[in-house]
Amino acid sequence: MPIIDARSLNGGESDQDCDVCIVGAGAAGIYLGVRLARKGLDVVILEAGGQVCDDGDAVGFEAELQGMAYRGADEGRAFGLGGTTSRWGGVLVPHTEHDHRPCQNGQFEPWRHIVRVVAEHSDTVLDTLDLRPRLDGDALAHRDLGEEAEAVVNSGLDLQIAQYLPFRRKNLATLLDDVPDGHENLTVLLNAVATGWQLSTTPDGTSRVSRVEASCGSQRVTVSAQSFVVAAGALESARILLEMERQADAAPFPEEAAIGDYLGDHLSCPIARVPSEERTRAASLFRPRFAGGRMYYFRVLEDSVPDDAPRSFAHFIFENESPGFELAKEVLQGLQARTFPDVSPAEVMKGLKGVAALGWNRWVHSRLHIPADTPARLQLDVEQRPSAQNRIRLGDRKDEYGRPVPVIEWEIKDDDYDAIRQTARRFLERWPGPEHGLPELRPASEDIAERKPYDAYHPVGVCHLGKSAEAVVDPELQAYGTENLRVLSTAVFPTAGTANPTFSMLCFAEMLAGQLQKTVDAPDARRESIP
Repeated sequence: MPIIDARSLNGGESDQDCDVCIVGAGAAGIYLGVRLARKGLDVVILEAGGQVCDDGDAVGFEAELQGMAYRGADEGRAFGLGGTTSRWGGVLVPHTEHDHRPCQNGQFEPWRHIVRVVAEHSDTVLDTLDLRPRLDGDALAHRDLGEEAEAVVNSGLDLQIAQYLPFRRKNLATLLDDVPDGHENLTVLLNAVATGWQLSTTPDGTSRVSRVEASCGSQRVTVSAQSFVVAAGALESARILLEMERQADAAPFPEEAAIGDYLGDHLSCPIARVPSEERTRAASLFRPRFAGGRMYYFRVLEDSVPDDAPRSFAHFIFENESPGFELAKEVLQGLQARTFPDVSPAEVMKGLKGVAALGWNRWVHSRLHIPADTPARLQLDVEQRPSAQNRIRLGDRKDEYGRPVPVIEWEIKDDDYDAIRQTARRFLERWPGPEHGLPELRPASEDIAERKPYDAYHPVGVCHLGKSAEAVVDPELQAYGTENLRVLSTAVFPTAGTANPTFSMLCFAEMLAGQLQKTVDAPDARRESIP
């Protein structure tokens, strides 16, 4: 399977022809590309970054921020093979029935559709990621928490398991290693920035993409395909669709489609601290543990909520800043990013004892080592309410590729602060407490702004799916108005929901792989599917 630095191509220009062209080699693009290649389709992936991921500024991707600082626009993005999975924690949590709200007048309800897609494809995604058998959250809660788990459930709360990808799989670029040698139907072109889109109008008045041109230093690559998938991350995917709209002779998308609008995220905020005398109890119950070679921890959700309440979840955070933990984190993060860990000999010597404690607890007790008296808090993540004023748009300034620099307008609204306050109050009122064997929680200040809620690098909404006039893609991720264009990123989720969005996005990638296999016109001499 070729992984090619497009800048090294000869001839000034190079033409590629394939069944499916994917823009972006992050979690979505790599997963989809590998699944399509295994089904026998010819796939080309264009990735703006290189073999090792870097920040947007390093690859010439600027962003102008207006309003509040949106961390997801700079710290939350990485360009290169693997995308943000070269840096992320690898937490996988499915969206579930907790994301349902009453459906009004029998209309299409996006979250019911999302939960259904996740339920249908989660087993296949787990298989692809080597995460089978599935961890049984109820059984683990009963085993690890005992009667305390029952007390939580009886209080009107629910426990949900959140598992981490094994370290060897955290950077999803490792999926490319699973494609056997000799199968040349998946090509990844690195340092290839999609800059120009050629569209035509079909007899029925819709648009169709025929090819995309990529800038590769002094080189140019043109890719023609039957289907195109924009999988460049939420913000970059919206930027690409806005560029296509500007470049096209005829409008490729409906005028009402809210491309770039309704930028949302999870707002993360501490809502209670664990008093010092309760820290040992909190750690013994809610520290991360290991099963089947995987680390997991428990989240807390509300079992029932008001109809208009935003989706949310809570979890314990242990502020482990011991030298051993910091050393292990630096080394593992370097390996995950495929770079040499940036640690000094002094840091190594200082942290060796702590690393030994981590190893002992991991392999002997199947739990993460939390040093005694480590501060702990209950953290709440609440989805933002959709606001068209939070958005990404194209500015007047151009970057080094001649593309309009995106302008990101984002802020936390008053109703977001109110939602955090009300949700926190419900959680803490329901928490069973020490009389049921659970740690005491001391509420934080009522002044939510003082606690500085921040985004969780989970951008959503800017290319949201649905059947409304403002929806950008349909429930199958087909862009409205352009018949052979799909969008696959967290941008398609209307809001952030009760979970990190990556796992659900991979379930949509699995759904899309099956659709593209059926809709792409296969040549007579189709390559055999990869076993």
